[in-house]
Amino acid sequence: MKKLFTSTIVVFLLALTMVFAAAPTVTTNCTTTATVGTAYSCTATGADSDADTVTLTVSGVSGLTISSGAISWTPSVSQIGSQTFVVTATSGSPAETGTASITVSVSGTDVEEFISDVDNLEQDVETAQDDLEDLENDIEDEVENYQEAVEDDDDNDQDDAEDELENLQDDLDDILEEVEEDLEDTWDELDEAFDDDFNDDDFDDEGYDADDVEEDLQDLEDDIQELYDDIECLEYMIDNKEMNCDELNEEDDNEDDSSPPSSSSSTPSTPSTSSSSSDEEDDEPTTVSESVEVITSTITTTIPTTTSKTTATVKPTTKSDESMFRSVGLLVLLGVLLLIVIVMMVAVLFRKKN
Repeated sequence: MKKLFTSTIVVFLLALTMVFAAAPTVTTNCTTTATVGTAYSCTATGADSDADTVTLTVSGVSGLTISSGAISWTPSVSQIGSQTFVVTATSGSPAETGTASITVSVSGTDVEEFISDVDNLEQDVETAQDDLEDLENDIEDEVENYQEAVEDDDDNDQDDAEDELENLQDDLDDILEEVEEDLEDTWDELDEAFDDDFNDDDFDDEGYDADDVEEDLQDLEDDIQELYDDIECLEYMIDNKEMNCDELNEEDDNEDDSSPPSSSSSTPSTPSTSSSSSDEEDDEPTTVSESVEVITSTITTTIPTTTSKTTATVKPTTKSDESMFRSVGLLVLLGVLLLIVIVMMVAVLFRKKN
């Protein structure tokens, strides 16, 4: 019985050591600024109070690696802006972890930052296109539900479908606001910067073709116009409970056919076309909003683009919730086991006295 009691105490103490063992810590000497095309390097160190072997890994930034604590990375144009990577130290069994989070502000030349802004706008436009595609599928489903409810003369289902379509209209309004206030304004700023701040040699010196950049801007203008067209189509589908906007397109075609011919043979000016129908138009640059049909009143807001520079932050080392639950469970189990052993020993001593 004494041996059992002693063994239980030993196991209990070992378990306490495992539960309350300190997780490893991470320290770095990483700076918070980096430049496109220039090697970025720093060192990370992991420490463990229990003298366990510490393994270091990194995550969060493409192209950033770590080897024996040495961190290396060469930022690309697409990474201009704020980039955050996490260094994780792992040790012991079961594994305990500690982390350090470092935020780096990546900068480049004026041309590189301009190209990065164009790339970011392309991604934002693609995201808006994907959102509209998903919204279109939802609208089609609800219109179909509405039409079936009308055929079945089911007022409840009809009301439900109308409520859902109203919610989808709210979502559509949010996308429209994003296109007007974010995408279009950003395009205007980029187009103005391309015309006023750069020349062909600036792009050539950085390895870019000015004609290609201008073409990318023109494509973006066309894509934003298509977003407006798609939004108008989806609004028609919601308002008229139709599965498509073919009739709207037919109305637009009829209006185009009945409109009087223009007195000028030149086409409306675009950011990449210098022709215009009057001297007054030559004096004023054309923006996307002048070439599109405004669906709702446009709220003009200038949002300057800035590159934020933040400092590195080290997250406090904490155990995961899963590890904590496991530890508490182990403590409870050991406590119960110890209580049983004590009760058994008391019972044996009581018998001996009797």
